[in-house]
Amino acid sequence: MSKARTAITETVSKKRGRPQTVEDWEIAIVKASTHGNVSDRTIRNNVYEMRAVSTLYFKCGASQFDHFLPSQADIDSGQGKLPCVLLTELGQLNDHEMVEIAKEICDRKLSTKDAVQFVRSYRCKRKPLKEFSSAEFFSCLNLAMQGYAKTHECSWIKLFNTVDSFRDAVLEKLSENAIGKGGAE
Repeated sequence: MSKARTAITETVSKKRGRPQTVEDWEIAIVKASTHGNVSDRTIRNNVYEMRAVSTLYFKCGASQFDHFLPSQADIDSGQGKLPCVLLTELGQLNDHEMVEIAKEICDRKLSTKDAVQFVRSYRCKRKPLKEFSSAEFFSCLNLAMQGYAKTHECSWIKLFNTVDSFRDAVLEKLSENAIGKGGAE
C-alpha cells in the first residue's frame, strides 16, 4: 500500500507594515560596503546617509552647507567628520526638501543636536520652532531660578545680581555684533 501525498498550499498575504522606502539596489550597495553582520536598521540608516551625501555634496556642492558639512579636503585628511545622524535624518526627505531644510539649518546656525530635532519636527509635520514669547521666557527663567535657589545656598539678591550681569553681557555681545555688521538691526 502506498501513501498518497497531498500538497499543502498556503496563500501568502501581502506584507504588512510600512511601505519600503529604500530601494533594493541601495541596500545592495550598502551591504557590499559593510564589513560583517549589520542590522537592517543600520543598513537603512546608511542608505539615508548615502542619499544625503549624494545630494548635498555632489548635486549641490558642499560649500553652501559648510556650517555642518566639512570640506572634502578635511575629510580626506581625517580632520573632518560627517554628522551621520543629521545626514540620516536629512536623507529621509526628498531632494528638494533636503536642500531647503539644510539651507535653513545653515541660516540658523543650529547645532547638530538642534538640527536633528528640526529635521525630525519637519518630517513629522509639526511646527519646528515656536514663536518667541516674553511671558513664556520669563516663566521658564523664573522656574529655573527657583529650582536653583532650592538646591544651592544663595539669596534672591545674588540671583538678581547674576541675572543683571548676564543681561549686561548679552547687551555687550549685541553691540559687538551690531558694530561688526555695520549698525543695529
